[in-house]
Amino acid sequence: MNEKFVKKKKINLTQVAKEISRLLKKRASNPLQEARIILSHFLSIEMKDFYLLDDIEVDIDKLNLVYEAVELRLKNKPLEYIMGYKQFRLLKLKVNESVLIPRNETEEIIDIVKKFFPQARLFLDIGTGSGAIALSLVKEIKDSICFATDISEKAIEVAKENAKQNNLENRVFFERADLFPKEIMKFDIIISNPPYIDLNNTKLSLISEEIYFEPKIALFTENKGLLFYEKILLKAKNYLNSEGSCIFEVGFNQAHEVVEIGEAKGFVCSIFKDLSGIERFVVCSVKMLK
Repeated sequence: MNEKFVKKKKINLTQVAKEISRLLKKRASNPLQEARIILSHFLSIEMKDFYLLDDIEVDIDKLNLVYEAVELRLKNKPLEYIMGYKQFRLLKLKVNESVLIPRNETEEIIDIVKKFFPQARLFLDIGTGSGAIALSLVKEIKDSICFATDISEKAIEVAKENAKQNNLENRVFFERADLFPKEIMKFDIIISNPPYIDLNNTKLSLISEEIYFEPKIALFTENKGLLFYEKILLKAKNYLNSEGSCIFEVGFNQAHEVVEIGEAKGFVCSIFKDLSGIERFVVCSVKMLK
């Protein structure tokens, strides 16, 4: 029986990591860490191996994939798209250029829900993207159910894959819809991290070039970036129970404007800071939080 011949090459793991780190110096905030992540992913080695191993033998084809990944990174393609996944709280999520890469600060929405709304069990996630928020809610909150919408069919496909891979497909129900699901239901919590970058922002050139690989529909909007907050809050009470709340992630310096929109619609609103001290989340409740 003929076995496929695999070409091997001996490399010094530490030296290769440093070499890639030098290449990534102008593209990454922590180039050595990124170099190790790329090597770990494409060579199928663990991060601890960088401290335990020195010279190792690797498949040349896999090593070529490493340098192809580095080339893409040098062209500003986000690392998560190159590897095809993003770790989000307890979940490993597939991501591609059809969905926004979930941000680390977005994880804090789940903490707000668990701390301030411990009885909530029925959720609506508007603009679900990869499904990061919806899937994390049902993963971490016992007996909870989440409905999740997105206007992008491709995003819904990715989210459904993530639900299946994380064994949560019976707890989250995805629907392609423009904001709200077609059937009116009463939810405990509506959550949304909508597009909030102003299309007319004169400082767009200062934003990281990486975001231009992400779907524009998930990033940019009109009316100073506030359009979707207005749209959601206009109809939210039709979909909330008598003590329900909306939780939004907002852009830099948008929190107070979102509060004004919410209060004009009769909501009681609160602002929450993220771990970096930035006013990142706005909660708009039908009744005052206890």
